[in-house]
Amino acid sequence: MQKALVYCRVSTEEQAERGYSLDAQEKLCQSFAISSGYKVAGVSPFGMKQRLRVMIDAGLLACDKVAINGGKRGLMLIMSPADILKATNAEPIEL
Repeated sequence: MQKALVYCRVSTEEQAERGYSLDAQEKLCQSFAISSGYKVAGVSPFGMKQRLRVMIDAGLLACDKVAINGGKRGLMLIMSPADILKATNAEPIEL
């Protein structure tokens, strides 16, 4: 199964009022991805204007280093999982 990343963003109150809230966008994107045969994998926790709730695959905690998107197209960071947890306040979850 191919993986997809979802990025949700609302720029104006009008967008939120017209049904394009962050929750509505996420539901639409996930529904589309599933119906198209994709598994939603996540988004970069870096480079966002506001702090996001971040979850990390608990299996990655066993790795010495992992590559993670740095919040800008083409920017990859090589970090220890412990440093990712510190930088993002991530919550490890079982996937």
